[in-house]
Amino acid sequence: MLPRVMGWVSYVICPETDTRGRYYESGELKMAVDPAQAKVIIDRYQATMHQPLDVGDERLRSNPPLLAHYTSVEVAEQIIKNEEIWLSHPFYMNDLEELRFGMLLGIQRFPAHVETLNETPQRKKALLDAFAHFVGYMNEQTLVDTYVLCLSEHAPGDTDGILSMWRNYANQGHGVALVFNTRPISTPPQAPLWIAKVVYKSPTERIQMLENGLQQWVSMTQSLNLQDDRLYLAAYAAFYFIKTFALVTKHKGFAEEAEWRVIYVPDLDQQKLLVDQFGYHISQRGAEPKLKFKIKPVIPGAPLPLSLANVLEFILLGPSHSSPLAQAAFRRMLRGTSIEKFQDRVFASTIPLRPKFA
Repeated sequence: MLPRVMGWVSYVICPETDTRGRYYESGELKMAVDPAQAKVIIDRYQATMHQPLDVGDERLRSNPPLLAHYTSVEVAEQIIKNEEIWLSHPFYMNDLEELRFGMLLGIQRFPAHVETLNETPQRKKALLDAFAHFVGYMNEQTLVDTYVLCLSEHAPGDTDGILSMWRNYANQGHGVALVFNTRPISTPPQAPLWIAKVVYKSPTERIQMLENGLQQWVSMTQSLNLQDDRLYLAAYAAFYFIKTFALVTKHKGFAEEAEWRVIYVPDLDQQKLLVDQFGYHISQRGAEPKLKFKIKPVIPGAPLPLSLANVLEFILLGPSHSSPLAQAAFRRMLRGTSIEKFQDRVFASTIPLRPKFA
């Protein structure tokens, strides 16, 4: 099921609503089902529908991967000195289909699947109205604060990195890769963030995956035969599946990036624990929304508190500035920071990439 209670992850137990436990139907604010009962129903949907998307959960439990964040030297310096990492809005990423492909397709296809249900016109309308509410609420309230941090799975023992990642995300090899170890990320969760492994498919395969999930939704909705006042939960299950599908699937042309994602969606943060970390950045594209996440717990109780020093494994310097002088200067950058003792964990990539300068 997605999202899992794993490390940074929090579990949503009631729908994405204006206030906890309430929802709008035909303009009237109504009380929702008790959150514990809602969780049981949503769990049943997710246990089946999300299996093809849930490719990283068992890996996190049994063989936690190393994950590398490729970036510029300037950004790496700010991450290290401020112990803060920025999550970006998916609309500003290099995949032009980010989020849009899955959401638009799912929104278009959902009504056709509702029509296949053996239900009365009134109950079908209730499902469509509730689904439209969740979509509308997302567009008006939560879409702007959907954030993603992109990481690349990193092979143990590799101190070179991936050439295409250096070129595309680390300033043509002049950047840095911060390699994180997911082993220390334990339960209970320490922040309302969700870790997911990206699923790569062709456009045809992605469409089929979405259709399969919605067909499973039809079967489950038919078998559950929910009471009228609980139909909105079925609509939410379909909506959340579509949104998850949109966030964790990509075109197979990006497969070499072996991407994992740390994702923030407001419906994981019912207590608004990270709202004060919402911010912005001025770039050549104008003002961009950002989640400026402080690398520390906002939910206490974990045996190993979340911190940069606890999750960082080592640092790689890009192949275009991997001289001994550059290594010495970068190690100097670590002095006086929480990772000062990592000076012997700064490595230089040996990939023979010819330096390029603007």
